Amino acid sequence: MEVSVGTVRNAFKVLGIVWKRTRLSLKKRDEVRFIRAQIEIKEMTAQAERDKIILAFMDETGFALAQPNRSAWTHVGKCHKIDANRGKRLNVIGAMLSTGELFSVAMWKTTNSLLFTGFLGLLSIGAR
Repeated sequence: MEVSVGTVRNAFKVLGIVWKRTRLSLKKRDEVRFIRAQIEIKEMTAQAERDKIILAFMDETGFALAQPNRSAWTHVGKCHKIDANRGKRLNVIGAMLSTGELFSVAMWKTTNSLLFTGFLGLLSIGAR
């Protein structure tokens, strides 16, 4: 017997179970600091457009063979928790400069403050 996705969704809804993202953090955003940061970013972007500074837009990401379970059927009002088991992961830190250049590094190590600071040092030398 075949069952449609809608039927399953409705059955879970009747049971009080919804599909939602698994929470990794319960931190709340400080709106005042967020608005100040938005203003500061706009000011720096304007300076970069006038070639007064070189601005770097940075991000870090990781790639792993094991797919993380980020969403799951969960009872309403409950937080779905998963084990934090990790396998080998390729981490990449990258920066897109306001000059249009891309600067990146990939490593089979956990990104920590020492490695990130080293990346910033290399970026500051390369951006001159």
